[in-house]
Order: sequence, then structure tokens, then C-alpha cells
Amino acid sequence: LVAEMEVDVYETSRTKHCVERLNGLLEAVGNLKKAASTPSYSEFDLSELVAECVAVLNISNEKIVLRIAGIKPYMVQADRDSLGLAIDNGIRNAVEAVREFSILDPAEILINWGPAGSENWLAILDCGAGFSGNTEEAFKLGVSNKNEHFGYGLTTAQLSMRSMEGDVFVSNKA
Repeated sequence: LVAEMEVDVYETSRTKHCVERLNGLLEAVGNLKKAASTPSYSEFDLSELVAECVAVLNISNEKIVLRIAGIKPYMVQADRDSLGLAIDNGIRNAVEAVREFSILDPAEILINWGPAGSENWLAILDCGAGFSGNTEEAFKLGVSNKNEHFGYGLTTAQLSMRSMEGDVFVSNKA
């Protein structure tokens, strides 16, 4: 707050950029801590949680079509906050992927979910370029193939899911 008053042309300054990066890092570390916490299970509607995660993205002005295809309502037993963290990071990753490159114009992201025996699944499919190399590397803390990223997103998603005895898988469409 003080930097904004003390630095001339703060909006275009490197100081603003550095402050925003620091805020992003602190938020990422906080999310990582939440993801590692002991889950608190409750029953809730997964379709509502997905809708909330999509709403905060604010991508309505972009050339991205987001399709939601899961069963509505769809009641699940999980830690709502942990699952929300995982979904947020997955959707954000898909949005960033199609912003960078899309094989379709406009870019498309599909979010779908459903039952798999006694378990549940949720898939986020995008038309981005995909991962190059070993997809397991994407889950390592601090690893990112995107500029200006800390590499905490997929690690946080995976940690959130594993705290609930779930998992995250990343693959290319092929």
C-alpha cells in the first residue's frame, strides 16, 4: 500500500510487478498448507462447487468456451475446501494452457464428472498444446513450463486430492 503512494507511476512500475509476485507466492504457500491439512468430510453438490470455481475465473471477455457436462445435482462426500483447491488449480491450468495456444478458435475447455463404481471422477479437458516430456515432472514443487509461475498449482491439486485418498492424473489427449 505504501509503495503505491511512494513510487511514481506505480501501475507500470517493476515495484508493482514484484509486489504482485510476492502476493502470489504467499497465496500459493497458503494454499499448499491448506491442501496438506487433515480433511473434514461433508456431503455437498459437486456441480455447485464446479460452478463456484468457474465463476471466480472471470473469463467472460476471453475467446474461451467453457462447457460443463457433469450430472446435476451430484452429491459427493469429500472435503469441500480441499476439492475446491484441486478443481480451481485444474481449471486455472487449463485456462492458462489455452490462452497460450489453442488448436481450436475459440478455445474450449470441458469439465465433466460422474461415478466410477464406489468412487467419483472429475475431468478437465482443454485444447491447449499439452505437456511436453514426462508428465510426472509437472507435479514437482516449483516446476512450471510457464513464465512467471511458481510451479505450485498442480502440486497443490495433487496434495489436496491425496489428503482425501484421491489422485490427480495429467495426460495429453493422444
